[in-house]
Amino acid sequence: MKERQCVKLVVYVFLLRHGKILLGKRKNIFGYGHYSTPAGHMERGESVIECAKRELFEETGLVADKFEFRCVRLIRPYKINGEMADPYVAFCVEAKKWKNEPRNIEPNKNEGWGWHPLNKLPNPMFPPVKMLAECNKKSIPFID
Repeated sequence: MKERQCVKLVVYVFLLRHGKILLGKRKNIFGYGHYSTPAGHMERGESVIECAKRELFEETGLVADKFEFRCVRLIRPYKINGEMADPYVAFCVEAKKWKNEPRNIEPNKNEGWGWHPLNKLPNPMFPPVKMLAECNKKSIPFID
């Protein structure tokens, strides 16, 4: 009998403004010390956009009115900080309209949000975000 691969589903939300992207430094969670966009696992029955809206609000307090699909990637297992990542299907959406400034709603998981130039991203970047940013930059909607 063949062993089937099970993958988790995750959504990353890109917020872009004046050539900059919103990033926070992860803490006390997988990938701690790495910069990431707002993101989170999809819950059972949730759509990609519903997940993006929920995670964006839970992490930043922002409510976005419109999202645009950017890309999707299969993220194979990789090692970070001595831990192995599970395989994921990672969706990237861009929030197109939002009001107010982001707040650090989960200070136990994030050191704080900041705007970073797209052409000079901070290090270290969380590997899935780096991979999705490459897809987005090249306008490639899917990479296996």
